Amino acid sequence: MRAFYAAKIDAVRRTVPARERAAAVKALLDDRSVALRVMAQMRAASAAFLKERHRIVRKSKREASRRESQRIENTAINSKLVV
Repeated sequence: MRAFYAAKIDAVRRTVPARERAAAVKALLDDRSVALRVMAQMRAASAAFLKERHRIVRKSKREASRRESQRIENTAINSKLVV
């Protein structure tokens, strides 16, 4: 991302007239700051999502294991009743 904006700023410095150059570079720097902030927010949101998904999967596996243990226990109790 930084290289992308560095290339854009370099192009502006080479092609834009001197009286407009400072404003154009400042606009690109502001745009870069916003883009980097958005990327950081997206990264944080992604990490939070993955953490929550991992928690849900762990909980689901625990519940499945608990249900399976309960099923096995019920089967054992029922087989003792049949005998």
